[in-house]
Amino acid sequence: MRTILALVLILSLASFAFANYFAGVGGVGDVVGIVGGLTLTYNLADFGEGHTVLMGALGNGLGISANYTPFKIYEYNLGTKLAKVYLGAGAGLSFDLSGTSFVLGAGITFKTLIGDKFLLTSTSGYGIGGYYWSGAIAYIF
Repeated sequence: MRTILALVLILSLASFAFANYFAGVGGVGDVVGIVGGLTLTYNLADFGEGHTVLMGALGNGLGISANYTPFKIYEYNLGTKLAKVYLGAGAGLSFDLSGTSFVLGAGITFKTLIGDKFLLTSTSGYGIGGYYWSGAIAYIF
């Protein structure tokens, strides 16, 4: 039990030091509602720039998802902000509160970062429970 608590403490401190948080609207699987989580942008010398999101959804159920987008495929100016489009993969699971739906799936992710404060992400694919999707329109703080 102490090992688990130590691991949670280390991961929490690391997330405060290196990650940003976001909140918005979206969903995971069959759950639609409020989303929030961690976002991390990195720049690795061998792989280039990339982006990772860990997201939870709360609405008509509970859902969690993660996506990893290591490939920056496009960059453009949107007014005074620089927008970047990434490609990668994501996975997640969700269940609704009535207990009639459970989705566990994975798919392809497209993500757009507008400036340093806005996140648009979308994952679609298949898995247990049929079609899987996750998405968010969120503000990064």
